[in-house]
Amino acid sequence: MHKLSIVLLAVILFCCVQLGSTTAGGLSETKIADEDCRNAVAAVKQTVVSQTRRNYSQFKAVEYKTQVVSGINYFVKVKVASKEYLFLRIYKGFSPNYILAGIRENKTEKDKIEYFEGNEEL
Repeated sequence: MHKLSIVLLAVILFCCVQLGSTTAGGLSETKIADEDCRNAVAAVKQTVVSQTRRNYSQFKAVEYKTQVVSGINYFVKVKVASKEYLFLRIYKGFSPNYILAGIRENKTEKDKIEYFEGNEEL
C-alpha cells in the first residue's frame, strides 16, 4: 500500500508539472506557421492593409502562438519586408470566419510573440 501511494503521488506531481507549462487561457508554446495559421493570416490580410494603409512587399506567416478562449486567438508573427514584421491577433470563434482583433507594427525577427489586446495606435 505504501509503494502504491508513492507511485500515485509521483504520477500526480508529474501531471501537475506538465499542466503547469500551459495555464488555462494562457498562450501556447511558439509554433512554426502551419496551414491553419496561414489560412487565418490570408483571411485577414485585406483588413490589415486597410487598417495600416500600407501595401506590403510580402505577407508571410512565420510563427505563432494560440490561446484557447471561447474559440481560438492566434498571435502571429508575419514577415512584411526584409527586416520588418507585424504581430497579428486573429480570433476564430465557432463560425468559419476569422476576425482581426489586433495589430502590432514595427516588430523585428528577434521580437518574441506575447499576449496583447486590440490595436496600438495606427
